[in-house]
Parts: sequence; C-alpha cells; structure tokens
Amino acid sequence: MTQIVFTDSEQELLDSLPGPPVKAIIKSTRVWIIEWLPLTDKKRTGRDLHEWMQNMRPKWSHYSECSTKKEVLSSIEQATILSQKNNMIPILHIEAHGCHDGLFYEDVNEHIELLSWDELTEPLQKLNLATRCNLIFVVAACIGFAGIQALVRGPRAPAIAIVGPDAEIKVGQLFDGIKEFYRRWMDKDPNLTDIVNSASRETSSVSFDWSHLLFSHMMH
Repeated sequence: MTQIVFTDSEQELLDSLPGPPVKAIIKSTRVWIIEWLPLTDKKRTGRDLHEWMQNMRPKWSHYSECSTKKEVLSSIEQATILSQKNNMIPILHIEAHGCHDGLFYEDVNEHIELLSWDELTEPLQKLNLATRCNLIFVVAACIGFAGIQALVRGPRAPAIAIVGPDAEIKVGQLFDGIKEFYRRWMDKDPNLTDIVNSASRETSSVSFDWSHLLFSHMMH
C-alpha cells in the first residue's frame, strides 16, 4: 500500500486548510459519472456503477465514457451547462487511473495521456460556481485524494469537497467502497462524514479521505 507523499510546501498548505466539520450536509440532485479507463481494462467500473444506480435509484446517474482528456473536459463542461440551465447539482464522479500528478489514460500502444490536477482546476471552478458552490468531486482512482492539489487555488474553490482513496487500492475494494458511498448517500439525512467513514469500512485496508474546501473569500 503506497501512501501519498506531499512536498513540504503542499503539506504546509494542506495543514492550513480548515478541517471538516463534524457533519457536512451538502445538496446534490444527480451523480455525473465520467469513465476514462483504457479499453484494455477488463472492468468498466463506471458503467457497472451506473447500472447499479439505475436499479437502486432510476435516472439518478448520468454516464459518459471517454477515451481522451478532451472528452473528459467536454463532459464536465456539459454538466456545467446543465447545472446553469436546469439547476442541476451533480456529484462529479470520475473513474480513471490516478497518480500524484493527476489522472491518466494508457492506450493500446502504451501511449499515456495525463490530465493534470492543474488542468482540472478551472473546469471544476466553473462547475462549482454553476452548482452555487455545492460541488462534490469523487475521484475513483488510485491515490484519488491527491486531487487536493486541484482544490487549493483561486480565484474560487473548484469544489466544496473532494473524496477519494488515500492510497493504492484494488479495483474490487474500490468498487465496494464506492457503492457503499452512494448507498449511504440515499439515507434520509445523509452527511458526508458518516458516508465517507462507512465507505472506508467497506474497503478493508484503504481509507477514503475527504477534505472540506469552503473558502468564503474564494466563492465570489
């Protein structure tokens, strides 16, 4: 199990952020699933999650399968437009391979395309603004919590919270934890603290982590 190692400056910035409240109740009306996994991957976990959700709560989730980072960014833009027009408040959920620098895709020719956290910052800021600062960003990727790097830059917060595993994790464990995350989200009065703790218990050896990013001076 590989733990995230932050640089001294990153750790100092992380330590300066406000800690999560005891309970965090955040609005959401839909789960916007983006799957950016190579065709060589046997499991299409994003599609499996969408189908599972359709049985649990029909029409709650939207599914986009992408093969390039341009398509990923286009799907986020589509969610932004719908949020502006229809008052949609999505949980943005990305299924991908991850590393400390961002999310990546490896094609059949072993060419790797990286979508860095920096490249995600502005699209997330726009989506968060469209949701009236209610965006939760779920990164279903190894070391997904490293995405905290994308959430500490202005002029406004790219999300109100980020959720992801804090270490490398097996696909089956990650999927079990993610299903528990959304199962608990359907509670009568869901709160993010309890939801994340419950998801962590399902993964057995790796914890889901989350950070509450609510900077009042960044919201305007």
